[in-house]
Amino acid sequence: MRATRNLLETCQGYLKEVGSFYLERLPEKADMFILVSKAIEEIKEAVNRLIEEI
Repeated sequence: MRATRNLLETCQGYLKEVGSFYLERLPEKADMFILVSKAIEEIKEAVNRLIEEI
């Protein structure tokens, strides 16, 4: 379970880096970054709930 959490945190870190790149160079893609960020956050919350249940 810890490995899953670490993987999600790593993905979130990469997403932030990619998001920063897009926001600086391709501001028209900002909406996509926001959608992906929300999806990652929802997945992270779901995994945390699953970990708590187990």
